[in-house]
Amino acid sequence: MNFFIYMFYRLRNYYDYKGSKKGRLYAFSAIGIIISFNILALIFLTYKIFGNSKINSPYAENIIIQKLYFYPIVIILVLLILYVYHRIRKDYIIHKLKSYKTESLRQRKRNGFFVFLYIILSTILMFIAI
Repeated sequence: MNFFIYMFYRLRNYYDYKGSKKGRLYAFSAIGIIISFNILALIFLTYKIFGNSKINSPYAENIIIQKLYFYPIVIILVLLILYVYHRIRKDYIIHKLKSYKTESLRQRKRNGFFVFLYIILSTILMFIAI
């Protein structure tokens, strides 16, 4: 979870730098959507590999329509879980966010690279799964 807290820190700084007053909201939403897409990609990749659909809808004949049923459900569940985690571990998260402010330039570049790599790999995984 520390990686996602760091990713929140970096995204919040990015949105704050862009002049947005809602940097926290945008960063929280972006992380929730990225995690949701990762979960959905794994579900659909499993469906492609094994060919056994546990997510078939009795009303949908097209796989695209079947997938569209699950996007909002998974996104809402992930955002709810992240919100509950934030409420329970708020002091820990604040402590970690303050500790990230003291990182060196070298650490910032290295960790920023990992955040960028995670976002790129998540996007690639989603396109492979579709």
